[in-house]
Amino acid sequence: MMTEPMESPQLAVVVTGEIALSPVDLEAMAQAAEAAELERIGKLRALLIRLCAKRDQAICAKRDIECAMANSLRLYYGMSRLMEATKAQPVSGGVDSERTLKPGLLRARTDRWEARIVDMLSANPWELEPEPGTTQQQADGMKATIVDQLSLCRSERGMRRMAQDAARLGTGLMMGPLNKNVTRRHYMPPDPMTGTPGRMVSENRVLPGLMDADPWMFYPDPVDKAERAEFAFYAHIMSPLEVRMLGDGFDQTQIAELLNTEPDLGELATNIARRNGIFNRGELTTGKYAIWRYTGTLERDDLEVLGLCGCEESDKDMPPIAMADIWFSQDFVLRSKLSEVPDDTRIPYYVFAPFARDDSMFGVSLPELGEGSQRAAEAAWTSALHNQSVSSGPIFLWRSGKIKFSDGQANIRGPKMLEVTDNDKPLNDCFAVETIPNVTEQALNIFDRALANMDEELNTSMWASPDGAGEAPTASGMAMILNAKSILQVRVACSADDEVITPSIERMVWWNCENNPDDSIKGNFIVRPSVQSQRLVKDVQVQQSQSFASMVLADPAMRARVDEGKILRTLADLVDAPVSEWILPDEEYQAKMEQQAQQPNPAMADAEYKMARAETERVKAEVEKLKAQRELAQSQQPTGDNSEAMANYQLKVRELEQNEQDMQLRLRIAQMREESTRLIAAVRSEENRIKASELAQDRREARNARLTETGMKIERDAQEMALKRQSGSGI
Repeated sequence: MMTEPMESPQLAVVVTGEIALSPVDLEAMAQAAEAAELERIGKLRALLIRLCAKRDQAICAKRDIECAMANSLRLYYGMSRLMEATKAQPVSGGVDSERTLKPGLLRARTDRWEARIVDMLSANPWELEPEPGTTQQQADGMKATIVDQLSLCRSERGMRRMAQDAARLGTGLMMGPLNKNVTRRHYMPPDPMTGTPGRMVSENRVLPGLMDADPWMFYPDPVDKAERAEFAFYAHIMSPLEVRMLGDGFDQTQIAELLNTEPDLGELATNIARRNGIFNRGELTTGKYAIWRYTGTLERDDLEVLGLCGCEESDKDMPPIAMADIWFSQDFVLRSKLSEVPDDTRIPYYVFAPFARDDSMFGVSLPELGEGSQRAAEAAWTSALHNQSVSSGPIFLWRSGKIKFSDGQANIRGPKMLEVTDNDKPLNDCFAVETIPNVTEQALNIFDRALANMDEELNTSMWASPDGAGEAPTASGMAMILNAKSILQVRVACSADDEVITPSIERMVWWNCENNPDDSIKGNFIVRPSVQSQRLVKDVQVQQSQSFASMVLADPAMRARVDEGKILRTLADLVDAPVSEWILPDEEYQAKMEQQAQQPNPAMADAEYKMARAETERVKAEVEKLKAQRELAQSQQPTGDNSEAMANYQLKVRELEQNEQDMQLRLRIAQMREESTRLIAAVRSEENRIKASELAQDRREARNARLTETGMKIERDAQEMALKRQSGSGI
């Protein structure tokens, strides 16, 4: 008996070139795929667990920095520092300590520094220098492209926010380049050929942008420089609606699963609670999600789990190969991709900390730098106000039961009737008045010294005060002042050049070389920041030139040795405006001065005469007043034999007569001065008329002489030409 062969589970039938697998094989493949997916999900969860652990470590490491930042804001707003955020502040005696009158010295100086930093960083303080093989035209085209991209992404607004945070918190933050969808609207004029009317047209473009970031939500690798950090976390606190509105590139399935879970801020909630405790305020975070953005290098296995690695199998043991950009929240990965700039292992954050802390990329704020002087000024100010209050009037003391107030109130706010009920004791034993000495002036002297110390610590008086050069007019003193003026400004400029301008613009160049379709601008360039090299140098040059000019022009001996016109033009060239075009040439200036000297100033002469006339009238009124007093005194001559009264009367009359004679003499002098003023004005007018006539005559003679010389030259040339024609030479 023949038996049919049994089907093998590995049996495959070839039909029209395709392999048809059996159901068993299909089930095995499905199980293998499911197992691979479960393995991938497990690896992904393990990756998220490692990232969350690393994030929580960074959050804990930054708590001291955030405490210092919060205290900086308290100092900026005139509040006192809190050493421990969770400690309740005692209030004794019902005194509202936060409403005590305090001078806002730190806030004014911090705002001044903020404006100064914004001015130093404005107007794209950088240039592109082409490397060999790249032309200057390409460099100019690349710079124009980047400037246009930064303008469209409103990066200048981010720079201003960065300057504000750097001044108030000690640390400003920028991030990028980030792919940003920019909608640009422009007007398209009507087309008469097609009859299309004019309309507004919207154009969507993907551009690299530099944006400001919140230093409170930035948790980097705790190293001393941002360029050395291997990773950074940045938190976005979002409501469910904001999470749902996340745009292209985000996994909507993961977002939906996230929204089905309860929000959990984790360690971030502790930091926010500590910050709220320092400010004594509440920040509503209930029902909001922390969307974390991780930027850092990852191993090959992690990149494969995220689907970001296209490496060959032979490169299995290679070290971290790429900078990944992962957005996640709780247990869900919302988006993952590689860095915007390929082969770049620097985090896309630029930390601006002009006054850096030791071993930290975060900086010390200006309120912290001037805190000691602020506290001294507050103490002196409080002392002055208190002493002025208690010493403004006497302090009344009385024995209990010995004094009765007529209105039953012990407060004395003006004239008041008091009744002494104990007649057996003297008044001094029942009632006393004490006065506290006023030492407000000494307290204000201390306040002024604290204010000067603060200006020296913050360097504000050196560059913001227009009279800094007047303190030391010598050359060595001026050099010391000019050096001091630029100390902190140099630190600000160098920090901006090294930590913000150079790395950010380099990555803008790399982004355009990688993604911009315009090949004519691509090449190799060197970024040359100019905050320190040009802007600050120019500002210091302006300060030095102004100080030198003030010192020289104030000394008559030195003023005689300089050309004032050249000094004026040099100062005008240093101004970012066409001021030099407003200055008259030397010839026009001399002619203008001569013309002003020729023409009398009737208004000035009339003013001088009126002043002399007014003085004469005033003295005349004084004479009449003294005369009336003398006549009144003579009419009150005493009668009788009172020799003492008669002697006083005669003495008073003689004194009045003497005063009247003095005033008569002063009246004659005033009248003579009035007449001389009138005569001098007439003489000056006549002299100016004569000078004007002589100058006009000289100009007519000079013009006639030039015309005569020109005519003689023309006649001589004509005769010479006629002679040459006759002799046949020179033609």
